[in-house]
Amino acid sequence: MKDTLADGKSAVALWQTNYGRTGGCRNKLTAGKWAECNYDMREEGYIQLQNTRYDAETNTFTYPNPRVYSLWLPIG
Repeated sequence: MKDTLADGKSAVALWQTNYGRTGGCRNKLTAGKWAECNYDMREEGYIQLQNTRYDAETNTFTYPNPRVYSLWLPIG
């Protein structure tokens, strides 16, 4: 994922699978840089993604309004 906003917050991609796993990928690098997260997912099933920003100083997330996930995307 790429953080495109130099605002002192981290870009985060939250995810959930249709088989019950959830998590998030946080870009801790500076704005303009790509970060990669590698999770051991099943090679079948579906995943949904949601973007947000994280402020480490206040330990808070900023969500888009409305807060929605992507369509279900196939894994594998």
